[in-house]
Amino acid sequence: MSRSKSAPAPAAVILDPRAKLYLMLLANTLLFFHADARAEALLTALFLTPLFLAGRWRMGLRLTACYAVLLGWGLWSDAATLDTAGLRAPRQPPALTPTPGYMSSGCFPWGFA
Repeated sequence: MSRSKSAPAPAAVILDPRAKLYLMLLANTLLFFHADARAEALLTALFLTPLFLAGRWRMGLRLTACYAVLLGWGLWSDAATLDTAGLRAPRQPPALTPTPGYMSSGCFPWGFA
């Protein structure tokens, strides 16, 4: 039996360094401007797309799972801190009572208004 050669694997996509710099710039602006969860998820999908195009499925899936866990944890902690079920009544600030003889007649202790 003769062995037949299988079809050559498709060439991996190699990003231009300018594209990598652009993705890093987008990631930094995302961090700087505190984007909401939808914009964050959309840009994360954009960042993970080159991994999948280059055929790095395992790394892409691991990073996607890691991002999903961190996003879920962040959304859960935001929701948990907004919950007021376990909090007691808000504290009232102490009443301000003027000290007799000191600044009682205005802004200055010697009587100017």
